[in-house]
Amino acid sequence: WDSNPRSPMAAGPKPASFDHSDTPAYTQVVSQTKNSMKTLPLCLSAIRRFIPNSRIIVVDGYSEDGTIEYAKNMGCEVYLDNGTRGTARQKCIEKVTTDVFAFIDSDVVIHKTWLKEMMGWLEKLGPKVGAVTGIPDIYPLSTPRRYQKFLQEFSGVTSLTSPVKIQSLHTGSCLIRKKAVKGIKFPRWLQHREDTFLARYILGRGYECWRVPVKFKHYTGGTWASIFAESSANSRLLNILTSKQLLRGTIRSVPSSLKMALYFHEPRIIIWNMLRQLYTVDGFINWQKYLYVKR
Repeated sequence: WDSNPRSPMAAGPKPASFDHSDTPAYTQVVSQTKNSMKTLPLCLSAIRRFIPNSRIIVVDGYSEDGTIEYAKNMGCEVYLDNGTRGTARQKCIEKVTTDVFAFIDSDVVIHKTWLKEMMGWLEKLGPKVGAVTGIPDIYPLSTPRRYQKFLQEFSGVTSLTSPVKIQSLHTGSCLIRKKAVKGIKFPRWLQHREDTFLARYILGRGYECWRVPVKFKHYTGGTWASIFAESSANSRLLNILTSKQLLRGTIRSVPSSLKMALYFHEPRIIIWNMLRQLYTVDGFINWQKYLYVKR
């Protein structure tokens, strides 16, 4: 499959219908979209190719770029939601009917053995595991995401070779046991960190979350404000981030960014780190500004 989001694959499919009658219990896939045509063709083409019998449930935020029509042509069930990522995740989960389901976001592209590997780890780790997530191979579509790619590589996440227990999830690509999220209610204002809210709920029900060595491609963009300020605001409201933690993180980020800049021979990392911290502080202090931001 083509890894270029501007490839001919993005031109649009011929109308098609798919038979879900023999869909295995673990191949219900839920995805969130909002004007996602830059990456959606790659995402759905990979799912249709590598999980051919999947039932795909799409929750869309009233897209205006052809996303809805494209998803329907690819045989997806499309539901509309004009809220936040929190309300969209809520609707996604409510539509699932199987014991295990997959979250695959519209900017994620899976590979041929993704489902087999993820299911293998879920079964191997045992019934107390409520969710497993993989390792994002970031294809940045904006400067802030390029900075995040450096952060990820510097942290060692990309070199993971064995599963590790975690406190959060990358909900763009994960498998979840339905019973682990039974009764969950996402706050309507939750625009960012819905993955952390989800993981906390799973952990609170006595299950575990694990990161496993299964990679996926993540074509991701966004601005400094939409990534870091909104995340900081929602982290404050979820009591994930306190003022002391913010101050400590800001101080520690200075020597860390210097080390990263030297390691990657990329001096712009120092400037990017400053921007990240500025927007993180702004989101924390002016959190009201980032409530109910539309997707």
